[in-house]
Amino acid sequence: MTIPSEAFRNYPSVCTNTVWQKHKSFADKAKSKTKTGLGETLKAAEKAWAKIVWTDLDAKKLKATTVTAARANEVKAKTALVNVANAKATVTTARAKALETKGNTALSAGARRR
Repeated sequence: MTIPSEAFRNYPSVCTNTVWQKHKSFADKAKSKTKTGLGETLKAAEKAWAKIVWTDLDAKKLKATTVTAARANEVKAKTALVNVANAKATVTTARAKALETKGNTALSAGARRR
């Protein structure tokens, strides 16, 4: 299986709750109309992404020399693929929530641009 290069294995920092909170104004944080749930969704996506064990997906690095080792590597890879599917679903949910949040006119312009 081909896995992404090292640079793409890290969760993008611009998609974190920390960055989202920095771009919200004080008024955004205080008003109930601007409570979007995006922060929690971003945290969930980052957590799901962190569960991916990239080395378990790289057959070149695993170098199985016996059938038993190859089967053990296959089990690890299948588990990692489940984590990839979960991360993909959570990131997709976060993206949808971000697009929904972008349309919230009660948010400050700086927060809507993010």
